[in-house]
Amino acid sequence: MKTLVVYYSRTGNTRQIGEELVAMLGADVEELKDGKNRRGPIGFLKSGMEARRNTPVQLETLTHNPAEYDMVVVGSPIWANGICTPVLTFLTQHKHEIRNAAWFCTSGSINPKYAVRGFAAMEQASGLTPVATLGMGRLHIKREHGAELAAFAAQLDGHS
Repeated sequence: MKTLVVYYSRTGNTRQIGEELVAMLGADVEELKDGKNRRGPIGFLKSGMEARRNTPVQLETLTHNPAEYDMVVVGSPIWANGICTPVLTFLTQHKHEIRNAAWFCTSGSINPKYAVRGFAAMEQASGLTPVATLGMGRLHIKREHGAELAAFAAQLDGHS
């Protein structure tokens, strides 16, 4: 099965999980970029306001075509109780090209309800039902999360 992992990461947490999935699945990777400076407290606030308004962004050109993959795994940080605007834009623009999808969300919180809200936003933006989901809070990311990530990867590997 040909798999593409697509993610956006502001602080590196979503990138870490995405890259670990790429290694586990032998997948291709697409890190979404929008050319905006989202660093520090000002970047955090601007990103949150953008997410609350569901403001589309201008993504840099993709290097991979999602239509060429059997599975597209999409990862987003949680911003303002929803998904980040680069992922929202990606899903809106490419929803008709994705055959099978899976979602993962990372959050600065330890409360899993934020990931559930992210999954719902991803479903709404894409019209797709994921074959698997994974939510990870900051404590999961910073501590041992290999077993949880491996179980998620196995769900994807087992899907045909």
